[in-house]
Amino acid sequence: MKTIGIILGVSFVLLQMSCQRPTSNPVETPISPQPDSSKVSDSGKTQALLFVGSYGFDYVYMVDCSTNTVIDTLRGFESIYDITASKGGQKLYVCARQGLLNTPGKVFVTDLRTKQNKVIHEQSSDVYIAPDGTPIIIASEPRNPIRRVGIIDTLSDQITFIDSLDIQDLGLNL
Repeated sequence: MKTIGIILGVSFVLLQMSCQRPTSNPVETPISPQPDSSKVSDSGKTQALLFVGSYGFDYVYMVDCSTNTVIDTLRGFESIYDITASKGGQKLYVCARQGLLNTPGKVFVTDLRTKQNKVIHEQSSDVYIAPDGTPIIIASEPRNPIRRVGIIDTLSDQITFIDSLDIQDLGLNL
């Protein structure tokens, strides 16, 4: 997985996923992601998926990079700010905000196998993936310089806050 970042209000996440490509008429049959990288298709090919969400919109496009086509649209979000995928590609974390800085927000998690969304946190937050694959959340409240740092359990989607960070100590005045 490679997070490309936010470019002009558009957030991108690129995943390499193993897949089984249909042998006949691949355009009509959408490709089903196989997030477990140990499940390699018969052909041994890996699928590159690009997830594209645009600031202020409520959907994320799933793009097959080999065909440059949108193969699915994930819906049910609110004012997307940023997206991040889990290390194995099973989950997509979508951060929503009502504005760029110091505004209320939510964090959604989408199971990419079932396409089901749920809200896991109701504060403006950012989600990052640590090198070991652990999802890290940094949550904030409007006009508060303290950011809470937590770990997201990938099985239960529960957040355990482990530390805090005072951004005024860093010279930031948000």
